[in-house]
Amino acid sequence: MSILGTTQTLFVNEMSNEGAYLDGRDLGEVFLPSKEIDYELEAGDSVQVFIYLDHAGHPTGTTKKPLAEVGEFALLRVKAINSTGAFLDWGLEKDVLAPYNEQKPKMKDGFSYLVRLYLDNASQRICASSNFNKFLSKEEPTYSVMEEVDLIVAGKTDLGYKVLVNEAHIGVVYYNTVFKKLFVGQRLKGFIQKVREDGKIDVLLEKPGMGKVN
Repeated sequence: MSILGTTQTLFVNEMSNEGAYLDGRDLGEVFLPSKEIDYELEAGDSVQVFIYLDHAGHPTGTTKKPLAEVGEFALLRVKAINSTGAFLDWGLEKDVLAPYNEQKPKMKDGFSYLVRLYLDNASQRICASSNFNKFLSKEEPTYSVMEEVDLIVAGKTDLGYKVLVNEAHIGVVYYNTVFKKLFVGQRLKGFIQKVREDGKIDVLLEKPGMGKVN
Protein backbone atom coordinates (compact mmCIF):
# COMPACT_ATOMS: atom_id res chain seq x y z
CA MET A 1 0.00 0.00 0.00
CA SER A 2 1.36 3.43 -0.99
CA ILE A 3 0.50 6.40 1.19
CA LEU A 4 0.66 10.04 0.14
CA GLY A 5 2.99 12.15 2.23
CA THR A 6 5.41 9.35 3.02
CA THR A 7 8.62 7.95 1.59
CA GLN A 8 8.13 4.70 -0.31
CA THR A 9 10.21 2.31 -2.41
CA LEU A 10 8.54 1.98 -5.82
CA PHE A 11 9.40 0.09 -8.98
CA VAL A 12 9.94 1.71 -12.37
CA ASN A 13 7.31 0.75 -14.96
CA GLU A 14 8.63 2.84 -17.82
CA MET A 15 11.33 5.42 -18.58
CA SER A 16 10.98 8.45 -20.86
CA ASN A 17 12.86 11.65 -21.60
CA GLU A 18 10.58 13.45 -19.13
CA GLY A 19 11.25 11.05 -16.28
CA ALA A 20 10.24 7.73 -14.76
CA TYR A 21 6.75 6.30 -14.40
CA LEU A 22 6.56 4.36 -11.16
CA ASP A 23 4.16 1.70 -9.92
CA GLY A 24 2.35 3.49 -7.11
CA ARG A 25 0.17 0.44 -6.43
CA ASP A 26 -3.21 1.71 -5.10
CA LEU A 27 -2.22 5.31 -5.95
CA GLY A 28 -1.83 4.42 -9.61
CA GLU A 29 1.07 5.73 -11.63
CA VAL A 30 3.54 8.02 -9.85
CA PHE A 31 5.65 10.31 -12.01
CA LEU A 32 9.28 11.02 -11.07
CA PRO A 33 10.61 14.00 -13.13
CA SER A 34 13.97 13.56 -14.83
CA LYS A 35 15.46 16.45 -12.81
CA GLU A 36 14.96 14.28 -9.71
CA ILE A 37 17.03 11.42 -11.16
CA ASP A 38 20.80 11.74 -10.80
CA TYR A 39 21.69 8.14 -11.78
CA GLU A 40 20.65 5.71 -14.50
CA LEU A 41 17.30 4.03 -14.00
CA GLU A 42 15.70 1.29 -16.04
CA ALA A 43 12.32 -0.40 -16.08
CA GLY A 44 12.16 -2.86 -13.18
CA ASP A 45 14.55 -0.90 -10.97
CA SER A 46 13.43 0.29 -7.54
CA VAL A 47 13.75 3.85 -6.31
CA GLN A 48 12.95 5.51 -2.98
CA VAL A 49 10.71 8.56 -3.35
CA PHE A 50 8.53 10.86 -1.28
CA ILE A 51 5.02 10.91 -2.76
CA TYR A 52 2.80 14.00 -2.96
CA LEU A 53 0.27 15.57 -5.34
CA ASP A 54 1.49 18.09 -7.91
CA HIS A 55 -0.39 21.32 -8.75
CA ALA A 56 -2.73 19.36 -11.02
CA GLY A 57 -3.49 16.79 -8.34
CA HIS A 58 -1.43 13.97 -9.86
CA PRO A 59 0.70 11.63 -7.68
CA THR A 60 4.31 12.77 -8.03
CA GLY A 61 7.58 11.50 -6.60
CA THR A 62 10.67 13.34 -5.45
CA THR A 63 14.01 12.03 -4.26
CA LYS A 64 14.32 15.07 -2.01
CA LYS A 65 13.61 14.62 1.69
CA PRO A 66 11.00 17.02 3.11
CA LEU A 67 11.40 18.51 6.57
CA ALA A 68 8.47 16.37 7.72
CA GLU A 69 6.19 13.64 6.44
CA VAL A 70 2.51 13.01 7.16
CA GLY A 71 2.08 12.24 10.87
CA GLU A 72 5.23 14.13 11.91
CA PHE A 73 5.81 17.44 13.69
CA ALA A 74 8.19 20.09 12.39
CA LEU A 75 9.00 23.79 12.74
CA LEU A 76 8.16 25.35 9.35
CA ARG A 77 8.40 28.93 8.07
CA VAL A 78 5.54 30.76 6.33
CA LYS A 79 6.51 31.79 2.78
CA ALA A 80 3.20 33.26 1.61
CA ILE A 81 -0.40 33.85 2.67
CA ASN A 82 -3.51 34.06 0.51
CA SER A 83 -7.27 33.58 0.83
CA THR A 84 -6.82 29.81 1.30
CA GLY A 85 -4.32 29.90 4.14
CA ALA A 86 -0.59 30.01 4.78
CA PHE A 87 1.98 28.25 2.62
CA LEU A 88 4.92 26.78 4.52
CA ASP A 89 8.39 25.85 3.36
CA TRP A 90 8.90 22.12 3.97
CA GLY A 91 11.93 21.67 1.72
CA LEU A 92 10.15 20.89 -1.56
CA GLU A 93 9.38 23.03 -4.61
CA LYS A 94 5.67 22.97 -3.82
CA ASP A 95 4.92 24.50 -0.41
CA VAL A 96 2.54 22.84 2.05
CA LEU A 97 -0.75 24.56 2.95
CA ALA A 98 -1.92 25.35 6.48
CA PRO A 99 -5.65 26.16 6.05
CA TYR A 100 -7.01 29.01 8.16
CA ASN A 101 -9.14 26.62 10.23
CA GLU A 102 -5.99 24.67 11.15
CA GLN A 103 -4.04 27.72 12.35
CA LYS A 104 -3.75 28.23 16.09
CA PRO A 105 -2.66 31.00 16.39
CA LYS A 106 -3.28 32.72 13.06
CA MET A 107 -0.04 32.58 11.09
CA LYS A 108 2.00 35.55 9.87
CA ASP A 109 4.24 35.74 6.81
CA GLY A 110 7.91 35.09 7.59
CA PHE A 111 7.26 33.51 11.00
CA SER A 112 7.88 29.87 11.89
CA TYR A 113 5.37 27.57 13.58
CA LEU A 114 5.35 24.08 15.01
CA VAL A 115 2.95 22.07 12.86
CA ARG A 116 1.91 18.52 12.26
CA LEU A 117 1.42 17.29 8.71
CA TYR A 118 -1.78 15.42 7.93
CA LEU A 119 -3.64 14.10 4.91
CA ASP A 120 -6.88 15.96 4.25
CA ASN A 121 -9.60 13.35 3.83
CA ALA A 122 -11.67 15.39 1.38
CA SER A 123 -8.97 16.55 -1.04
CA GLN A 124 -6.32 13.89 -0.29
CA ARG A 125 -3.79 16.73 -0.18
CA ILE A 126 -1.02 17.03 2.37
CA CYS A 127 -1.69 19.90 4.77
CA ALA A 128 -0.18 21.37 7.94
CA SER A 129 -1.88 22.19 11.24
CA SER A 130 -0.63 24.20 14.20
CA ASN A 131 -3.73 23.10 16.13
CA PHE A 132 -1.80 20.00 17.19
CA ASN A 133 -3.93 19.30 20.28
CA LYS A 134 -6.40 17.50 17.98
CA PHE A 135 -3.70 14.96 17.06
CA LEU A 136 -2.69 14.07 20.62
CA SER A 137 -3.77 10.95 22.49
CA LYS A 138 -7.20 10.93 24.11
CA GLU A 139 -5.99 8.30 26.59
CA GLU A 140 -5.08 9.28 30.15
CA PRO A 141 -1.29 9.50 30.61
CA THR A 142 0.16 6.55 32.53
CA TYR A 143 3.81 7.57 32.80
CA SER A 144 5.96 6.53 35.75
CA VAL A 145 7.87 9.03 37.87
CA MET A 146 11.33 9.69 36.33
CA GLU A 147 10.40 7.79 33.17
CA GLU A 148 12.50 9.04 30.26
CA VAL A 149 10.44 10.57 27.45
CA ASP A 150 10.94 12.35 24.13
CA LEU A 151 10.01 16.04 24.11
CA ILE A 152 9.27 18.68 21.49
CA VAL A 153 9.13 22.27 22.70
CA ALA A 154 5.73 23.63 21.60
CA GLY A 155 5.60 27.09 23.16
CA LYS A 156 5.76 29.17 26.31
CA THR A 157 3.29 29.71 29.16
CA ASP A 158 3.41 31.99 32.19
CA LEU A 159 4.92 29.13 34.21
CA GLY A 160 7.23 27.42 31.77
CA TYR A 161 7.71 25.75 28.40
CA LYS A 162 4.84 23.76 26.95
CA VAL A 163 6.17 20.48 25.52
CA LEU A 164 4.81 17.53 23.60
CA VAL A 165 5.54 14.34 25.54
CA ASN A 166 6.21 11.37 23.24
CA GLU A 167 4.11 13.29 20.67
CA ALA A 168 1.06 12.07 22.61
CA HIS A 169 0.45 14.39 25.58
CA ILE A 170 1.06 17.98 26.72
CA GLY A 171 3.49 18.69 29.53
CA VAL A 172 5.18 21.67 31.16
CA VAL A 173 8.83 22.24 31.97
CA TYR A 174 8.89 24.99 34.61
CA TYR A 175 11.20 27.94 34.07
CA ASN A 176 12.86 27.51 37.47
CA THR A 177 14.06 24.03 36.44
CA VAL A 178 15.55 25.08 33.08
CA PHE A 179 19.19 26.13 32.91
CA LYS A 180 19.55 26.51 29.14
CA LYS A 181 17.70 28.31 26.39
CA LEU A 182 14.96 26.35 24.67
CA PHE A 183 13.26 27.15 21.38
CA VAL A 184 10.02 26.05 19.73
CA GLY A 185 10.50 22.91 17.66
CA GLN A 186 13.53 21.76 19.68
CA ARG A 187 13.67 18.02 20.35
CA LEU A 188 15.22 16.73 23.54
CA LYS A 189 14.94 14.10 26.26
CA GLY A 190 13.16 14.65 29.55
CA PHE A 191 11.88 12.88 32.65
CA ILE A 192 8.38 12.68 34.09
CA GLN A 193 8.26 14.53 37.41
CA LYS A 194 4.56 14.14 38.09
CA VAL A 195 1.28 13.25 36.40
CA ARG A 196 -1.38 15.34 38.12
CA GLU A 197 -4.93 14.19 38.86
CA ASP A 198 -6.24 16.44 36.08
CA GLY A 199 -3.93 14.72 33.60
CA LYS A 200 -1.44 17.56 33.34
CA ILE A 201 2.20 16.50 33.27
CA ASP A 202 5.19 18.13 34.94
CA VAL A 203 8.47 17.38 33.19
CA LEU A 204 12.14 17.77 34.11
CA LEU A 205 15.02 18.02 31.67
CA GLU A 206 17.41 16.41 34.16
CA LYS A 207 16.96 13.92 36.95
CA PRO A 208 17.45 15.37 40.46
CA GLY A 209 21.12 15.29 41.36
CA MET A 210 22.24 15.45 37.73
CA GLY A 211 22.32 19.23 37.49
CA LYS A 212 25.33 21.24 36.40
CA VAL A 213 28.12 21.43 38.97
CA ASN A 214 29.64 24.88 39.33
